[in-house]
Amino acid sequence: MNNKLLIKAKKTIATEKDGLLINSFLFGFMSILILSKEKFKKNDDIKSFLEQLGFHYKEYVFLSRTIIISRVIRDIEKLDENQLEDFNRKLLKILNELYPDNSDNMKKESKESTIKNKENYVSKIIDKYNPQR
Repeated sequence: MNNKLLIKAKKTIATEKDGLLINSFLFGFMSILILSKEKFKKNDDIKSFLEQLGFHYKEYVFLSRTIIISRVIRDIEKLDENQLEDFNRKLLKILNELYPDNSDNMKKESKESTIKNKENYVSKIIDKYNPQR
């Protein structure tokens, strides 16, 4: 899961008010998040994450990520509007804690790489026409 998706997800969760749209979004986002070996190396990491969100399952559920996803989606679908708002707040808080927004760092890195690429381009042209350098 890349950071752009995570940033976009945080924004969507924070701003979207339509229950049907947010449900659909959460189904996909939670599936991607749970399947991500980058974010959760072990299934036990998923267990602690879901317990923070208020989802508690038996041990056999955590043997398979697909079973975890099916349970989470089913439980999200059962939430009423107030519970869904609470869930969104908890999820947003946890995502901000676990994966802080690095958009400023990403912008700096992008700007630095652009400058570096421009310098390389100029250096290549100079080297091409001035081989003694």
